[in-house]
Amino acid sequence: MNEKMQEEKKERKKKRREKYEECGIMESVKKNVENKKRSVREKQKETKSE
Repeated sequence: MNEKMQEEKKERKKKRREKYEECGIMESVKKNVENKKRSVREKQKETKSE
């Protein structure tokens, strides 16, 4: 049952991504994700250096 739920989740994610790409939203989403990852990495560096 769990595997089935994971497959359904992947399908929904794929469909959502396709819909976003059609609208051109994906580019801004990718940028947001990159910025978030970068800020998280910088915060981790700060906490390690302290």
